[in-house]
Amino acid sequence: MKAKKVAVVVRDRQEEAYRMVLGLITLNIEAEVFLLNSDVEVSYPVTEYIAHLAESDVPIFSNRKSNESLQYLSEEEIGLKLFKYDQILAY
Repeated sequence: MKAKKVAVVVRDRQEEAYRMVLGLITLNIEAEVFLLNSDVEVSYPVTEYIAHLAESDVPIFSNRKSNESLQYLSEEEIGLKLFKYDQILAY
């Protein structure tokens, strides 16, 4: 059986979104995160969640170059990338 691929698109609820991704990867579901039009929240537990995702090799993309700790992709690149996922979760 083919593993599911899930994209998690984050706009507002960063803490909830990152926690969801941690849950997905514990179920062996391939996930990638896309932070759109926001800066990374610098708060506990968000920074802890991001650190755990980095340790688990979960890619986190952002359309803002100011998010230097994340991989930058333009909105067009993100839009094209979203077609390869089985499901897209929006937060």
